[in-house]
Order: sequence, then C-alpha cells, then structure tokens
Amino acid sequence: MKMYKKYGLLALLLPMLILGACDKNLPETFKTSDTMTMMEYLEKESGNYSEFLAMLDKSGLYGILNATGTFTGFVPDNEAVTAYLSENGISSVDALEKGQLRELVGTHFLTGEYSTDLMTPGMLRDSTFAGGFVTVKFREGGVNNLLINNRSTIKSRDTECSNGTLHFLDKMLKPVSNSVFQEIEAMGTATIFAQGLRETGLMEMLNKSISEKGYPVNYTVLVETDAMLAEKGIGSLEELIALRSEGGDITDPANKFYQYMAYHCINGLYYSSEFTNKIYQTVGANMVSVDVDHGFRINPVYDEFGDFLSANSFIQEKMDHQASNGVIHELADMLPVVTPRPVVVRNDVLDVPEIRRLRGQDLSKVTFFTKNVERWDSEGQRDEGFYYGGNHCGLNLGSLHMTGYIGTFHFTTEPIVKGEYRLRMKVDSNGEDAFGSFNFYVDGKFAAFADPRGNSGASNVDLGVYTFKENGTHVISIKNVRPGRLTMGCVTFEPTN
Repeated sequence: MKMYKKYGLLALLLPMLILGACDKNLPETFKTSDTMTMMEYLEKESGNYSEFLAMLDKSGLYGILNATGTFTGFVPDNEAVTAYLSENGISSVDALEKGQLRELVGTHFLTGEYSTDLMTPGMLRDSTFAGGFVTVKFREGGVNNLLINNRSTIKSRDTECSNGTLHFLDKMLKPVSNSVFQEIEAMGTATIFAQGLRETGLMEMLNKSISEKGYPVNYTVLVETDAMLAEKGIGSLEELIALRSEGGDITDPANKFYQYMAYHCINGLYYSSEFTNKIYQTVGANMVSVDVDHGFRINPVYDEFGDFLSANSFIQEKMDHQASNGVIHELADMLPVVTPRPVVVRNDVLDVPEIRRLRGQDLSKVTFFTKNVERWDSEGQRDEGFYYGGNHCGLNLGSLHMTGYIGTFHFTTEPIVKGEYRLRMKVDSNGEDAFGSFNFYVDGKFAAFADPRGNSGASNVDLGVYTFKENGTHVISIKNVRPGRLTMGCVTFEPTN
C-alpha cells in the first residue's frame, strides 16, 4: 500500500469502490481480492450495490474503478443509498443531475489508500475525488467502530482490491457545500456565536474560499455553543457583547468584541490531526496556543516552576465538523483574548508539499502558497540557483540548495509571540571552502552574518539574540553574500526566558 500518493485531475474525478473477494482463512472484517479492481468487485457483488452502481454509471465515473492506482472507497449499500435519497426528498438516482452525482460519488473516494490500521483520528491527508477530505473518529471498539465524517459507521472494513481498499458504510456521506459560517448557522447549536460573526462582519470573511490573490483560503473556527454560554449566564448576543466589549462600533477591528470574535477564527485548515504544540495566528491581531499532548489544551497557563495551572480545551468528540472552506471545533469554555507565553518556533525551510514535489527543479521564480500565507519568494541574480535537495545530511525534511550564485531566499515564519529569542539555523557545509557565507535579515533588517564553512556536516549555526517587538509572522531573508553553495535546513527561534 502506498499512503499519501497524489494523483492529478483525473484522480479528483474518480468514483468507485467495493470489497474484495472472501478468503475463508481471514476474519470477516478483512477480505481480499488483489486480482480484481474495485469496479470488478462491485459488479460481482451488484446485488448489494446496484443503486450505487447506477450512481457511478450516470456520473460518468464508472470506468475509473478499473484504473491502476492506490485508492480508498467508502461504499454504501442499497439500503443506505435508498435512505439518503428519501432523507433528501429525491425520488430516485435518475432524478439527480450528472454534476450532482459526480460530487456525491466523489465524496466517497480518496486519492490515496488507507486500510483501517493506517487511519488516525482527524483528517485523512489525501483528498477525495470531489476535492474535500474525510474525517475519522475512533469510538469504543477501535477500528471495529469507526465513524466517518461524523455521520457514517464502517460496517465492513479492509477489502483489498488490485487498485485500492474498500470499506462499507451504513450511511452515505454527504458532500460538504456550506462555508464555515453557513455551517455554524446550520448547526443550530451556536446561534449567539453565529449572530456575533454576522454583526461584526466576520461572516463575510468566513464565507470566502478564494483570496484576493486568487489562491484558496481556509479557516478553523473555535465555536462557543449556546448551551455552554447558558452555563455562564449568557442568553443573548447583547449579554455577550456587554461581557466582552467596552462599547463602540463592533465592526471596527480595534473594538474589543470584534477582537473577541476574531480570536475564535484561526487562519488555515486545522483538523484535530493537524494541530501540534504551537502558536496559531487568528484572523485578528492576536494568537492562540494549542497543546495537543495534554488533551487539546488551549492557552495553557503554568506557574514559575512549569506546573500546569489552567487552560481552556476543545470538546474532543465535537471536533472536526467539516465545511467547504474550513473546519469547526466546539469549545468547553469561553475563550478570552490573551497573549500566549513564548514557545520554541521551528521553521523548516522545506515544510511545504509544493517544495517537496519539485525536487531537482529550480525554485527561483515560483511562488508557493500554504496555510493562507505567501511563504516562498526566492530570487537570484540568475535564472537558476534554488533547488530542493531531498533529505540531505540530516537536515530535517530536506535541504534547500543555493547553488553558487549570490542571491536571496525569503520565507515567512510561523506566528511568533513578541519577546527575546535566540536564533539558530541548521546548515551543512561539510567543512568545505566551496560553501558560501550568508547574511540573515528579519523583516528587512540585518540581524546576523554567518560563515558555516568551518563546521563539519550538518550543524546549528548560532545567529545570536533578536527581540521581536510585535506578535505575528515575520519575513526572514537569507542572502548568500559569498559565492558558493549554501545548503540550509530549518530556522529555530528559542525564547531566552
């Protein structure tokens, strides 16, 4: 099996599914048909899946099941399809348009292969044929009781076919079409919070899926439910505004209530599986800290000895509510605006898939977008000069080569809390004189000069101490000032206290 393998536009249009043939020596939950494609197996078992076969046929995706690949199918049987049609007031498969069927069927297939032992809680990394994602929740019983997209249970799992793995569901999956804001409204359990988003004007931002620069944007929203607010004695938007505002125009980004609502909206797409122990930038001027190692704590507070005092948290069983342009998580408590304590921030120069897919290719004139941040803008004096060198000399995810010409590479950091930090950059010089020296700039200001030629192999070059006076992201520029190859890995910002 090949996990996380990506396919092109063809894969995004795919359909298809279904179990593998039964081997008497295997448990009921594991069947194999490694000589049959998904399509061949589905046709073999057409008595159970004729309705879904009809959807595949009309959608135009029918034949993709015979394609070579490593796919995952989540397949509903006839009973599940009939229930879905009835639930949505649809008389039959024939009543659905081809475009609707492509999206509906495409929601059930992934462009990578996952048996249940490869599934982890949260989002599966490969996209669906419809361009969305599939989420997984583990319940009592482990892999024998998996919930898909907070809706469907896997009835039979891990049927292997020659072109992927099939799992069978008790309900059809629903295409995700609502924006984050529309989905919060549709939930019906966070009406005060939704009204706050509407009245502050944040609704307009949360309805967008494409930025003004033309690239996709996503949002992660931390929702306060009506039930939780009621426990705090808050039963209306007016009462929430009175608690969190000092008056004035709540559509003004400088207003305390606007900042409070914006603090619940994180730039980027973070399912539960994507959160790590770090600082996240909200759509406002403030940042939020997440600690996944201790039950998804938010903005944890510690005493001077490092002992835990308090924190907010996610309700874990209420995480990963999907939307077309983001994801929604429910909070266990109210989330006031605070400045999190400084933490170590590590920026791997190559920590974006766009870079890793271009190994050996020049990056000089390519701009990359990830997590809503325009991070990569490499520029040199010649057309060539910047390359992804793969996992070189232990430099984390790989190395970036500046191959002998004087030039500058820029990237945008993860969010950093204001304060004093020691800066280090991992580089490889192998002690060779052919390697270059570089200047290091923060937000266009000179910060340090480094000559790593005397080091042997991969090493952390100490760039000294730098004080960040504002919370937020910063632009780091690395200028190769002595002609010669520069091989760099990650930059680390470590609080001095």
